[in-house]
Amino acid sequence: MANRVAASIELGGTVTADAYAELVRLIQAEGLSVDWDGEPFEADHRTEGEMLRLHAFEVSGGEFQALESHCVETCVPFVR
Repeated sequence: MANRVAASIELGGTVTADAYAELVRLIQAEGLSVDWDGEPFEADHRTEGEMLRLHAFEVSGGEFQALESHCVETCVPFVR
């Protein structure tokens, strides 16, 4: 069984509406929220022009593998 820890990730950059829709799908699949112990992420939780800061507890290995892989593939900057 993998170690599970609290983790956060910040996403930046500019994306198209279609690209944002895919990010939202991946963020929701990871069970992320904009606040620790907050409501699940929804598309309108972002503030245009600001980094998107996301949080979750019980994250396997402290990584968001599908989301991070997508960010690398689509050149969306992130920091975990």
